[in-house]
Amino acid sequence: MNGFDDLERQLRAKVAAQGRPGRRRPPVRTLIVAATLLASAGGVTAAATGVIGGPGAEQRGTKLLNDVLRDTEDAPACRIGGSDRRPARLSSLPASDLALRAYPQLRRPATPGERALGRKYGRMAGQARVLSGGARVLRAADGSRLVLIITAGRGRTIGRDLECTPVLRAELDRRAPAADPRAVAWARGYLDREERELRTNLGRENLLLLTLRANGRLGSGGGTFTDSAVRMGTGSIGSARVGREQRTAVDGLVPATVDHVLVRSRVRPERAPLRIAVPEQVFHAVLPKGFGNRIAVEWRSASGELLHVLKLRY
Repeated sequence: MNGFDDLERQLRAKVAAQGRPGRRRPPVRTLIVAATLLASAGGVTAAATGVIGGPGAEQRGTKLLNDVLRDTEDAPACRIGGSDRRPARLSSLPASDLALRAYPQLRRPATPGERALGRKYGRMAGQARVLSGGARVLRAADGSRLVLIITAGRGRTIGRDLECTPVLRAELDRRAPAADPRAVAWARGYLDREERELRTNLGRENLLLLTLRANGRLGSGGGTFTDSAVRMGTGSIGSARVGREQRTAVDGLVPATVDHVLVRSRVRPERAPLRIAVPEQVFHAVLPKGFGNRIAVEWRSASGELLHVLKLRY
């Protein structure tokens, strides 16, 4: 899941649920982002990036920030409902040599459908530009379709373009006198961190892998910056509905040296691992019932050598 876009979708869903009568309000915990970015050159893994509901000031700050988002969504600089009217920000410029070497699928021309997906994401991506003429649709071993997208820069902060930031701050200041000071401080700190990261990463190349739903809409996924990744790959965990059951789903992007992945339950380590093939360097699976929401994804070579372990949870 790119953590950034998954956060946008979850915040928008939260705001919509709060603002429309007859809609069930999701619990604060629905704001947890189930995406993990791969380890950076500094050796730090950024897991579950986003607004996370919890006790105390953090929970109240989350609610306050959602209220700010709801009340600014119609401001011209912050309008997200009009994303179809945005310039697509689709570029014919190729991805970096690093990305092209790691994922040769990017070298082939994009199909009309892939260009359309690239434009769709480009309209959502704010200042980020979609490179290589669009997305690339890849097929996992279970038949799922996954979308590989390379962008220049992270384009949004909590689902809004950079120019919306002053509007968000002004609305937060307006609400501050009547709000819990600790919640206000938390919300301001979150906006500060998001804006700082967004400005820092405006020109960096970002590699994303998103799910493609049966209705043609882009789903959640994971991502990493290609210039700082130790290994060019992503991993994402979330929920999937199978009939009336809620199950755990996992997907990811792996280097060409990976022959298959083994998914192990960290909730029930005694369970046999699930082996998943990686055609086109991607994988996706709905995990067996009872596997749990904490897993380890092992990248394995054809000989079975362990190449990397990615720990995911949601």
